[in-house]
Amino acid sequence: GGGRMLGVALLLRLPGLFSFDLWQDEIYSIYEAKYLYRSPIGPGGMELRPLYFLLLHPLADAWPKATALLRLPSLLFGLAGIVATWLLTRRYAGRPAAFVAMVLVTLLPFHINASQMLRWISLLFLLGAMLTHAVLRAMETDERRHHLLTLGLVLAGSLTHITFLMPQ
Repeated sequence: GGGRMLGVALLLRLPGLFSFDLWQDEIYSIYEAKYLYRSPIGPGGMELRPLYFLLLHPLADAWPKATALLRLPSLLFGLAGIVATWLLTRRYAGRPAAFVAMVLVTLLPFHINASQMLRWISLLFLLGAMLTHAVLRAMETDERRHHLLTLGLVLAGSLTHITFLMPQ
């Protein structure tokens, strides 16, 4: 079931935490997370991606000794995104469709890559899945709490990366 598939997802993503050299974008992310506003390699990332860099800030001093630790949030966001996709699909399309969706996200090369990189993409995926569920719940119930959750997720997503607003 779902637990085994999540284990497969972890096994597919775990090697990337240890085996790849840092990409240039990952190095920028470390500096932007470490310095927040006054990065020595250029303008800080707080202007466009404050949520991700604030979450990464406590880990930024681990570099260069602990690249895997710095990539760990992306892995955790990626796995949570798979669970969020499963929950969303199960609620609106049933268990068989949820399993298919989980398998697809688990095996999707882009998602695997995003879950291994020190970048904000897997957090954006997670927030997108959560937002989709929140919007559908708000439309179903018209309850204030669901509308507020939707607004909160739109804000969290846009504070992760401004492109989150494009499909909204």
